[in-house]
Amino acid sequence: MSGSKPSTKRALIKLRPRDHPVIATGIPLLDEVLQGGFRKDSIIHLYGEPGSGKTTFAMHVMAHIMHEGWKGIWVDVNHAFSLDKFAKIVQDAKTLKTLMLVQPTSFQHQTQLIQNIKLYLDRVGIVVVDPITHYYRAERFTEASQGFFQELIDTQLGGLVGIAHMQQIPILVINYATLEQNGAKVPLVARGFQRVERYRFYFCDKNREEDHIKYLTIEYAPEKYAQQQTFAFQITAAGITGFQLKPTEEAE
Repeated sequence: MSGSKPSTKRALIKLRPRDHPVIATGIPLLDEVLQGGFRKDSIIHLYGEPGSGKTTFAMHVMAHIMHEGWKGIWVDVNHAFSLDKFAKIVQDAKTLKTLMLVQPTSFQHQTQLIQNIKLYLDRVGIVVVDPITHYYRAERFTEASQGFFQELIDTQLGGLVGIAHMQQIPILVINYATLEQNGAKVPLVARGFQRVERYRFYFCDKNREEDHIKYLTIEYAPEKYAQQQTFAFQITAAGITGFQLKPTEEAE
């Protein structure tokens, strides 16, 4: 990366016996901070503005888990999934064939597909929903009350929690960011996520034209020392690169 020198700050980690099975993300520094990776029975909530790296991050993690011999399910809500991009990250045609891609056509269809995922979980090691709030944002002001769509989101999140817990599968749920009255970025329908998320990552892009640096901040994690850790990274055809700790003030 161009610009400032890489930070020498390191996470202060005291390894302790793990009470829960974990699965590695394939990003060594992140796995170190998370004591091996994501807990397998987790909802991992990724939120931020479009173009901030959420989808590429999810692709990178999915590719790593699929390389370990697991299948992956990607719920492509906004029909923007790039198979060509994912193929470049996976770099293996045989592994690529183990991907199951589903594309809902409405909010109600999305709810049905998520409820039916449990029928297709043989050898599945990861599920991604991208972005779960696409139809919520597109439809909530034109078709019905906000409460109706909030209820659908809660139903979908409840179904995903059941899958994560019963099958020991990490589920990455991608969400949009919105503004609070004080101008802070927060997750869309944050209240629904707070009940189910085990991890919450905020992605942002400082739009530096010279280096295209993006940032990931761990806002919530079971590992208390991991919270508020901020990382800088770049996106290439091969996925996430240059992943390193950065001082929190650089991501403000």
